[in-house]
Amino acid sequence: MTKTMKAAVKTAEGDFEIKEVPIPEITRPDYVLVKVRSAGVCGSDLHSWKVPRPEAVGRITGHELAGDVVAVGDEVTNLKVGDRVGVDSVVSCGKCYWCRVGQDHICPECFSIRGETFARGFSEYVVGPAAKCYKLPDHVGYAEAAIMDVYGTGIHAIARTNAHVGQTVAMFGDNNVGGGLLEVEYVVGVKSNITDIIEGHL
Repeated sequence: MTKTMKAAVKTAEGDFEIKEVPIPEITRPDYVLVKVRSAGVCGSDLHSWKVPRPEAVGRITGHELAGDVVAVGDEVTNLKVGDRVGVDSVVSCGKCYWCRVGQDHICPECFSIRGETFARGFSEYVVGPAAKCYKLPDHVGYAEAAIMDVYGTGIHAIARTNAHVGQTVAMFGDNNVGGGLLEVEYVVGVKSNITDIIEGHL
């Protein structure tokens, strides 16, 4: 394997420049190296497109991804080289109050940790905890797996509301996540009344 890879790196103007950067290395025994096969473009990626953000200059972004395991750390037992995986890019400290109560997405260290691990999907390789990778069934493709968090959000919303067949729910905002929620509602048999401030979303 070569030592460099291509990656979309954020510029001072807020767009991307394709650069050759070092392939990340496995630095912990519970980490894996994943070759990215598909990366989704999230609404947050679109919101920051062409928006100058000094703190983002030089960063590699992209937090919706799936790919192949190409190397594993010495203590990894749940995955092997060649496994197809969907990746959960929310990597946190695992120690703070928020992590301990299952709210790892608001861990104070989450932004910096995930930015150095799995939330770099607009590149050829990413590295991070094996526990955040999920083996894909043969019938699930990389593109589908890359946006699994969109559907996960929808499933969580339905579960929290306890909505069931024949009921109607209100949905505020039909964006990427809203579209995923609509598909989950369709499968569950729930109807939806949708409102959005952007007419084109309706």
